[in-house]
Amino acid sequence: MQISHALVFLCATMPLASGLRLSRKSEGQRKPHGEQRPVVMHMSPNRPGGNAYVMMWIAKKHLPEGIKLRDSAMTEEEEEAEIRAMEEEGYTSVRPRRAKLHQNMAEESLESKADSTWVDNGPEHLLKVSKELRQLGSKYPLVLLTNAPKLVEIKHNKTLQEQYPNVVIRELADDEWLKHECKMAEGHLTHFQKLSIFGLTDYDKLLWMDADVKAQKNMDSIFNEYDTKGGMQVWGQHDNWMCEKNGPKFKEFCSGMMLFTPKASTLQGMVDHARSVEFCWGDQRLISQFFGKGGHSKMLFPRSVITWGQCGAKKSMAAHNQQER
Repeated sequence: MQISHALVFLCATMPLASGLRLSRKSEGQRKPHGEQRPVVMHMSPNRPGGNAYVMMWIAKKHLPEGIKLRDSAMTEEEEEAEIRAMEEEGYTSVRPRRAKLHQNMAEESLESKADSTWVDNGPEHLLKVSKELRQLGSKYPLVLLTNAPKLVEIKHNKTLQEQYPNVVIRELADDEWLKHECKMAEGHLTHFQKLSIFGLTDYDKLLWMDADVKAQKNMDSIFNEYDTKGGMQVWGQHDNWMCEKNGPKFKEFCSGMMLFTPKASTLQGMVDHARSVEFCWGDQRLISQFFGKGGHSKMLFPRSVITWGQCGAKKSMAAHNQQER
């Protein structure tokens, strides 16, 4: 039985805890990890360049030897302290969304015959997304960053390549797996690897989509209409999961869909930043923090590009349907 983990990323912020205080390192202070090797993401000998969509699926049964995700999990007490801190600051959606994450993001068998959610068969779901993008008239490929054998097989099967002509399989090499540099919530343990998309320098611009983001219109125009400033700026989704139309939460960054220019220095910088904090909750907090300093910037897509499915996304290019998993 092949065990996998869907790469659906809960969009939530993580302010400092009050009440029960969790230890954090000051900015720039590094945790003692011993020898720290540079982050590696290999380039193709024939760099394709151009624009591409990108998604990810991690098969947990096929992690490289030595990768132990649970060693980087926050305890329930640590998670609860973070949740209370967010609630005290007015982020009322965090607790119900965390409960849903724990329910829906449990390990699922790829061989499961259950059909209640797409999580039961992630590789097929991502291939369905590739067909939907083609049907919408997209001219750009969909890069699938993965270690799942069912997806990797496409690289070696001409029949499958003809069936999915817009799919580019980007298999993760053993030396490309990122070492967790900060502790994450139980349901987010594969999220640190998401940072590696910022190192896919084979492409000029990438549009990341969480697995529960559904394209509703051709989104190719996004690549030209939104400026990434050569990698110094990232565009993301509004994190107004409760459908707020103003206030501080409406201004928060969600990594459910992102437009960016990949750069090796960006990936290395994010990993270095992770070494300076004790708890990072999920990928989103790290991305938001990194692009909020050092001359970088983060911008938010308008609702016409993407919004939450429960917030009225019929007219948007994409809907983030986190409630439907």
